Amino acid sequence: MEVLGFSRLQHLRKTVSTLVENVLPLTETMSEGLRQLRIYQEGLGQLEDRLLRSQIPKYDPFGVVQQMQKQFRAMRERASGDATALELVARSLLRLDQLLTGRDMLDSLRSRERRAVDEVLTSTRADVKTNEDLWKTLARGYVRAVDRGQYEQARDLRDELKKIVLAIRQELGAARREFPRFVSRVDVVAKASEQRTIWIVGTAMLGALGVSVIVLVWVSSTLKPIQALRRGANRVAQGDFALVTVPSRDELGQLAEDFNQMAMRLAERDRQLTRQRDELHRAERLATVGKLSSQISHEIRNPLSSMGLNTELLLEELELLEAGQGSPAEAKALTRSIGAEIDRLANVTSQYLRLARLPRPDLQTADLNALVQDLLNFMREEMSRHRVAHVFEPDPALPSFPFDEGQLRQCVLNFIRNAIDALTTDAARTSTGKSASEARITVRTRLLGDVAELTVHDNGPGIAPDNLARLFEPFFTTKSSGTGLGLALVREIVAAHYGEVRVDSQVGLGTTFTLTLPVAPTGLPPFSGSVDMAPEGET
Repeated sequence: MEVLGFSRLQHLRKTVSTLVENVLPLTETMSEGLRQLRIYQEGLGQLEDRLLRSQIPKYDPFGVVQQMQKQFRAMRERASGDATALELVARSLLRLDQLLTGRDMLDSLRSRERRAVDEVLTSTRADVKTNEDLWKTLARGYVRAVDRGQYEQARDLRDELKKIVLAIRQELGAARREFPRFVSRVDVVAKASEQRTIWIVGTAMLGALGVSVIVLVWVSSTLKPIQALRRGANRVAQGDFALVTVPSRDELGQLAEDFNQMAMRLAERDRQLTRQRDELHRAERLATVGKLSSQISHEIRNPLSSMGLNTELLLEELELLEAGQGSPAEAKALTRSIGAEIDRLANVTSQYLRLARLPRPDLQTADLNALVQDLLNFMREEMSRHRVAHVFEPDPALPSFPFDEGQLRQCVLNFIRNAIDALTTDAARTSTGKSASEARITVRTRLLGDVAELTVHDNGPGIAPDNLARLFEPFFTTKSSGTGLGLALVREIVAAHYGEVRVDSQVGLGTTFTLTLPVAPTGLPPFSGSVDMAPEGET
């Protein structure tokens, strides 16, 4: 009986060792790879072409796959005696090999018949045989298109590159989801071993109650450290790097100490990754501040020139007044002009400072439907004054979830104010041929899996394609009185909530802004940047 129990404990120790030494570090490595792929996808979706052109040679999604492949092969060598672990490795390696050597992405791409992509594949001399060859060819084609100023072709190519990164993320995510199943199987084996051991002890008690009691106490004390290790392994697999307490000084105690050392290393690695992510966001913000600096200098120069000229005219008018020839009304007009330019200068600098110093969102569980309804009630009088009708179609299945109510309210208010502006200008009504009574704003909410979607649609004149591509750029505006910071700040707010915002528009048919937010916890670290709100309704 003792030999059998010892054999089972040795098997469990080997399984837990495989979990500690191979599976858990590999899980963290895969998480790091998925974070890198997310950065690639965000860059492909958000960076302007000139900035992306300098970054895309550094993007290497298939390098992430190769790193995963190398880690899995190393695990296969170390876990040669564990059939469960080897089965997990075999399935994961098959996924990675298909990503690297397969051509399913190329076949799918050719079936869609996109002209820009077909031209790149036809004109290149490279022999595109695998998915990795396809990435390299499209990336080179995108760089050439940007260098030649062919931005429409470049957008098609970056869309395909984004789809490749998304496909890789999905495959790696599927491979990563195999690990909790492996942990569950280890848990099942441990529980089954525990039950069998208790059954053996119960049988032995029929022959010798005293010996059985001693054996039962020994087995129970032996299983407690294993259960603690099992629970600790489950917590680590879920991202909670808590330590386990095993008072034993034998091999299980040493294993628990090794497990705790591993958990501390993983926690430190997680903190390092968070710091690196913070540094990346700071670098991106510095690039944005550099661009804004050139814009702000232009915005400040004009008011200063006007103030200088008006100051000289005011001085001349005061001298005429002293001589009894000037006009007080003219002096007051010049003074008001100087004051107006000062207000304009203060507004521009205030907006710039808000964008450069953005507070972190305060996430609290709230009802998005209630927020939108309250905002529409608040805007009802203004929409009625402009003779704009509105419709709200809430999804009753949408649950409450964490978000910053004030910042999300600012985003939706910005969309609605922009829609009102688009519907109420004389040029808008002339171009669409609609009367004032036909102007309409439609707001919808939907629950799509674990994502909440909010859309704001207007049936206005739409947005020209050239302007659509630059809509979220700071200081870009089509309004005579706008600062061009509203939608740029909306994008920052949504990014801080780990969501996405996009705009779809057709000239003559209207414009739709779509905002998506995760309903369930994302498992991502807190947003390290900062977000503030622009003045309501400005773009």
